[in-house]
Amino acid sequence: MDDVIDISFIIPCHNLELYIKPLLLSIQALNLDNIKSEFLFVLDDCTDNTENIINEYMSNFNYQILKCNVHSCGLARNVALDQAQGTYIWFLDGDDWLIYPNALQDIIPIMNSEELNIIQIKFISNYFNMEYFSMVWQYIYRRSFIGNLRFPSIQPNEDVVFNKKLLFAGEQSIELSYYPIPTYFYNYCRPNSNMSQYKQNGEISE
Repeated sequence: MDDVIDISFIIPCHNLELYIKPLLLSIQALNLDNIKSEFLFVLDDCTDNTENIINEYMSNFNYQILKCNVHSCGLARNVALDQAQGTYIWFLDGDDWLIYPNALQDIIPIMNSEELNIIQIKFISNYFNMEYFSMVWQYIYRRSFIGNLRFPSIQPNEDVVFNKKLLFAGEQSIELSYYPIPTYFYNYCRPNSNMSQYKQNGEISE
């Protein structure tokens, strides 16, 4: 079983040449000793230099670049989910970054020993810090727990819909385990991001 991948990182990207380097540098700093990983970058209609930057920074990692033209973070994540081989899945956003390099040295053994399907991680942000905020990068999921569930085409609330279906599918909600060390930096309202283009009426501005 030496070929088993412990965790798949899924990162949708759309023209992130000005924003993705902090994430890539934080990936380089990750402590992945004894952890087999794969990084799946999904380039959704990228027309800039994002691909070349990924290739430059990820040359020493097990990574793939997948390409699509779906114009949706959720649907781009689906492309990678269909190919992910990891026991666990962590969805990252390409304009955010990781801030605790040793997190997976704690989290994966905990999930293995306690047979957890999902664990919630602590994040910080340049705008807010709401622990109940239902974004998918806030959780690490067991791949088998996700099963055939996929993201809807709506945005930016595809995360909320995905987690609601996953965590509240039955009559009883799932009790979440929590990893209390700040691990993820949420770069809120980057120019041209889904969140910055989100209007009060729930539409994405053109």
